[in-house]
Amino acid sequence: MPSLKRALLPSPVLFALCWLNLAIDVKGLLEGVSNECQKALYTFGKQHHAESVQALNADHMLYFLHIPRTAGRTYGACFLKQAWAPSRRCAKSYDVLRLNSSVPDCGLLSSHDDYSVVQYLPREAAVATQLRDPVDRVLSAYEFAIEVAARALVKDAPDKDPSKVDTQNVWPWSLLVPFIRQDLMRRAGDMHLSEAADPAVSPLDPYQNSLVMPLAEFIEHPLAHELIHNGQTLQVLGLTNYSHWKEAGPVRRCLQGSQTTQKLLSSLALKQLHHFVHVGVMDMLDESIETIAGTLKLRLDGPAWRNAANTSTQSEEAQQQADEQAFVEQPSSQLNRQQTEPDSAFLQPGPLWESYRHCALRARRKNAARRTRSFDLLKLPDGRQVEFGSKARAAIDPSILARIRQLNQMDVDLYTAGKQLLLKQREALRSAGQLQHLPQLSQNASKIHQRRHSPETQGSQGSQKSAAHEEL
Repeated sequence: MPSLKRALLPSPVLFALCWLNLAIDVKGLLEGVSNECQKALYTFGKQHHAESVQALNADHMLYFLHIPRTAGRTYGACFLKQAWAPSRRCAKSYDVLRLNSSVPDCGLLSSHDDYSVVQYLPREAAVATQLRDPVDRVLSAYEFAIEVAARALVKDAPDKDPSKVDTQNVWPWSLLVPFIRQDLMRRAGDMHLSEAADPAVSPLDPYQNSLVMPLAEFIEHPLAHELIHNGQTLQVLGLTNYSHWKEAGPVRRCLQGSQTTQKLLSSLALKQLHHFVHVGVMDMLDESIETIAGTLKLRLDGPAWRNAANTSTQSEEAQQQADEQAFVEQPSSQLNRQQTEPDSAFLQPGPLWESYRHCALRARRKNAARRTRSFDLLKLPDGRQVEFGSKARAAIDPSILARIRQLNQMDVDLYTAGKQLLLKQREALRSAGQLQHLPQLSQNASKIHQRRHSPETQGSQGSQKSAAHEEL
């Protein structure tokens, strides 16, 4: 007679029905999963993934599931936000989720929340996301956490603008940055002048030095496993440690050290991607923009809307500073903001594609300058400093890169599938005559933009260019 514990388990048939259409032998894999984890996986799948309710168009609402370090800010703020009229944009929700689905006009929401946020969205909401090669994403997360932590070391930093979202209040940086900051402080206290070397003989390796936690140590740290590794898959499934679903915790525990559970959840994530209205990839950013524009019927030569109302006597910088003044923030329980100007006051002078290009260029240069200032704070007594870039990445020990890929196998599979979906979606749009071309800025327009928005000199241009790309 079976034990009571075994009798409470779902049958393989029920389990398979719950995890419908997965491209794996669910019944065979169950033999490698504990009784407790079988129940946890069954409950999670039945409650949240047995049927997809996501729309395949964004007529009602688009939720941009922003996975950190995937060019999401460029993708979301420079393209999607400018393509949506201000009256249809939802409130900023990167630090705090501000949701009230009864507000009818909110049509575009973006945040670092995982898929579990859909329980708060209208049933007709569509979901889009952006993926990145997992090794590049882990390296970028490591570099970005050090950058933000370095800025946090400055005690006499000016008061932060309360109207702007602070990176240190945004998941996962709200957890990772304080940890890196404490580590930086400890290493600074332990440093001795005798450790200094001749910079001409021994250039500083940014991934292995006495200033910051070495990359090889970081990727093995429990916090990296908690927040970074396979983070794209966990975010797509609603299984981050920031999940709104109570069933996420037990499933996350079952993931630890279980390749069988990883295979089950990886297959479920691949199925989940097919229910998103669009999946882009960072290394095909222009193609991703063209594809989502065609999918959502957004004209690249159509109108674009800025953040602040258009006042001809103001510079573009002043327009940006007026962003929050153009709206009155509502209580955190509401989804959008009370707009004080009509949409026509926010129209950009040029088409959407041009506004996107200018926004992306401006963001890259701003982020590059900020990154340079941050790493100026991380110097050895001999003047050498941490400086990340493509040259430094090329010198990383291949065994470390292989280990990162091994630790992120779920994300490797997800990224590969996402890229295939993007190519398939592009081909479908091309066949239907709906694939648009995203033009480049002319050299003259780019030079004019550079003069307007880059008052500082272009020293260390090569390293700044690489750093700028990584800030996407």
